[in-house]
This record gives sequence, C-alpha cells and structure tokens, in this order.
Amino acid sequence: MINTIVVPLDGSELSHTAVPIANEIAAALDSSVLLLASGWGSTVEELQSYLNEKATSLSVPFDTSVVPNTFPATAIADAVTDTEDAIVMATHGRTGFGKALLGSVAEDVLKRSDHPVLLVGPAARPFSTFSGTTMVVTTDGSPISAMILPRSARWAKALSMSIVVISATAGGGTPLGGADPENLARAVESAVAFFT
Repeated sequence: MINTIVVPLDGSELSHTAVPIANEIAAALDSSVLLLASGWGSTVEELQSYLNEKATSLSVPFDTSVVPNTFPATAIADAVTDTEDAIVMATHGRTGFGKALLGSVAEDVLKRSDHPVLLVGPAARPFSTFSGTTMVVTTDGSPISAMILPRSARWAKALSMSIVVISATAGGGTPLGGADPENLARAVESAVAFFT
C-alpha cells in the first residue's frame, strides 16, 4: 500500500508537525518512515544528530537520510524511489499572489513529484485514529490525476476514512483536464466502489 513515507525536516517546529502524522499513517498501513534533511549551513553530522533526535518519537520502522548542499524540493523528490512511496510534509502556507495556499517548497515538491503528497498545514494536530475522518482527493479530470483515485480508495479503506473528491474546473465549469464532469464522477464512483 505504502512502503515508505518520506518526511522532510528543516529544523523548524512547523516541519516537526508532520512527524506524528506520518507515524500514525505508517502504523496504520504497516509502512516505514524516512526522515530527510537537506540544505546548507549545517554539517552532515549535525543534520544526522538532528534526525536521530526526531526519530526517537517514532513507533514504526524508520531510516534517516542527510542530503547536504541540495535544494530541499530536489532532495525530497529524489528520496521517493518506490512506486508505492509517499511524502508527508509540513507547509508554512503563504499568502499573496501565486502562493495563496502552499509554501514555496511544498509547491515545488508538488511540481516535481509524481508520488502522493500529504501536506500538513500550520494548524494540524496529531491524532490517534483516522477512523471517521475524511480524505480530500483532488483531480483536474486528466487521466494522470485520476491515477490517484484507486490508491486513495485503498488508503481510505485501510484507514477507515471517507473520501471527498474535488475536481478543479476552468471558468466555464469544465474540469481542467478536459474530462466530461459526468464521466469523471462515474470514474470516481467506480474507483471508490472497487476498493470499498
């Protein structure tokens, strides 16, 4: 279902909010966690010590990886090597034109990675169960974006979650990927029904 959940950490308290959430997902899906640090300004030893400290809170199998002198989004995208891997990362969220919902690193990761990415916002709090919560899945109606639907349905079933699928549309009401809204709705229902 998910082999490894990659969790990038940058030393900020905000980035740490992704760790307990990734731990809970990994525990529920029998997966492991990879804590990742990248960037400049610290030695490899300092970054490794930092990751080791953060790993003490994990209750699932884990590994750590230090990728020095690399842009964070590149290191994150490169760390996801298996088709069943996923990324769980915190995002500062930005306001202003072009960054209305996402931080710049999160936005860059979404552009670079074709793996599932769960973004943890600044107000996120850890919880002990996903049962009864809702998974929001976005699609633009394109065949590429629809590829997440079966995987989302499997995760939702394993985590006892309900699913809400949101399709982005252009001004005229047509999904950005060009799919007919009724066909998209049928495809979503079929994918969810297959795995529930």
